[in-house]
Amino acid sequence: MVSYLPVPGSIGEMKTKPTQTAARILNSAGVFADFIIARSPVGVDKKRKDKIARFCNVLQENVISAPDVKSVYDVPLNFEKDKLSHKICDLLSLKCTKTADLSNWKAFVRKSKNGKDAVKIAVVGKYFTSGDFVLSDVYLSVLEAIKYSAYKLGLTPEIDYLSSQISPIRSNLSVLKSMMVHLFRVGLALLVLRVSYTSLSTCGNRKSRTSVFVTVCSFWFSSMPRINYA
Repeated sequence: MVSYLPVPGSIGEMKTKPTQTAARILNSAGVFADFIIARSPVGVDKKRKDKIARFCNVLQENVISAPDVKSVYDVPLNFEKDKLSHKICDLLSLKCTKTADLSNWKAFVRKSKNGKDAVKIAVVGKYFTSGDFVLSDVYLSVLEAIKYSAYKLGLTPEIDYLSSQISPIRSNLSVLKSMMVHLFRVGLALLVLRVSYTSLSTCGNRKSRTSVFVTVCSFWFSSMPRINYA
């Protein structure tokens, strides 16, 4: 079960009550969790893990801390701190004799955090805004493809979100002129990425297709022309 543990700013204390309530509702339906992935702004301490284990009927070591991280690529490393993969193997009675080799993964994470140069990208989308909030995750797959390609090239992406609904792109020229950017239209990106991957559907096995797809994304991203607003 995945549950969120809020830390109200006015209180400054992590609350486990929502997780206890969620576990109780789940149990009432005849479903009992073996693991609780505790999402929270910060890491879950031992006291909260003990409390969750006691009131949610799970083992204390099966309460897995999942704090906010800067990148999705940090998530597997965070889970391995609590040895989640070994615990799942034990639960399923699987023989996991080898320890996961995450050296390449860790190297990529380090590379993603130490880009040599920054590249500014303006992404124009229709559904970025919702009232006073910016919803960047509505185009998550496209944005993550941009980030991954940038990391692969040793760059640090700096993404600005421009809504095509609130104001025409022409009114945002003052924003765009202040920086040299790649203008990335989400609709075109989705089309190109979809066509690229579909065209690779007959190219070898899944691993080969994924490798070629990432290469296409990286090449396409690195070869995008700069826009001159002079």
